[in-house]
Amino acid sequence: AKYVPAFVLGFAGMTVARSVGDMTLTNWGVAFGVLSASQWETAVVGVGNTASLPLLGTAMAAVGLKTSFATLKHIGARPYILGFASSCVVTCTGFIAIKILAVCGTTVV
Repeated sequence: AKYVPAFVLGFAGMTVARSVGDMTLTNWGVAFGVLSASQWETAVVGVGNTASLPLLGTAMAAVGLKTSFATLKHIGARPYILGFASSCVVTCTGFIAIKILAVCGTTVV
């Protein structure tokens, strides 16, 4: 628990809940065996619209408040360069995938 922030565990839990709900809705016609498709959609949209922004903001604030600028100063530039390079690779990979799908005639939403 020391190395994994609580919001990461919450995010993983919500991801599992959404996946299981969608899977049970698809396979059994009812989410978690009790919610109809319209009830499940209402629940998902409701949580997404009301809780996601405040929870994400709280999580980001918690990470920021635990950040020690003295520690960041001492670790050097290498982690920042690696993070920037990684984000460039992810961005380029996504861009290339979208272009390939567009050439193949697949609609990308």
